[in-house]
Amino acid sequence: MDCFIETPSACQEEVMPDNLPLYQDSPISVGESSLLLMAFAVRHKLSGVALEDLLELIHFHCPKPNNCITELKEFQLFFQALKHPIVKHFYCSNGVCKVYSGTSQPETGATCTVCGTPLSCSSYFIEIPVVEQLKTILSRPEMIEKLEYRFKRNKEDVGAIEDVYDGELYKKHSCPGGFLSEPHNISLLGNTDGVALIRSNGYGVWPVNLTINEIPPTE
Repeated sequence: MDCFIETPSACQEEVMPDNLPLYQDSPISVGESSLLLMAFAVRHKLSGVALEDLLELIHFHCPKPNNCITELKEFQLFFQALKHPIVKHFYCSNGVCKVYSGTSQPETGATCTVCGTPLSCSSYFIEIPVVEQLKTILSRPEMIEKLEYRFKRNKEDVGAIEDVYDGELYKKHSCPGGFLSEPHNISLLGNTDGVALIRSNGYGVWPVNLTINEIPPTE
């Protein structure tokens, strides 16, 4: 059974916002939790029944009240209704080859153009497009004012490095004519925290965190 079969009623039913915390003071959101669960289900080829049991098990292990998704249908609808739907990127299942084949699901009987291995619909990695997420964030009415934070902040020590804006590289691009001299341009800071959330032989989940430097630290 495919635990990610699409249901036609997805657009008609209300789903939980992906930015809600899983529970009070939770280190991850509903969206992050769901993405990790999906990765786990794909890796271990869980059936729909097994995935629904896992959802219920996690629900019982989390503090109450919580925003855990407990039903398979709700889990499916969550991914179909995301503002930024996930994109599947397929690749060759041959452990030596692993050549990228694109975002279109392989047709029945299709083979790898490099090694000839039959292509599988289960060999893929997932992406939530960053550009679309940025469009949503920056389209908020209050964001124009918040992007001016770097020009209006009060430094406690003129000679100290208190934020990314005080760094040599940032200052270089903020000089007149530089990319960041334009008040509406942004830069991103990326990190992975150095630790994989899930790791096993030939498989891993590394969350890449991107921060918009120009938004106030409190946001």
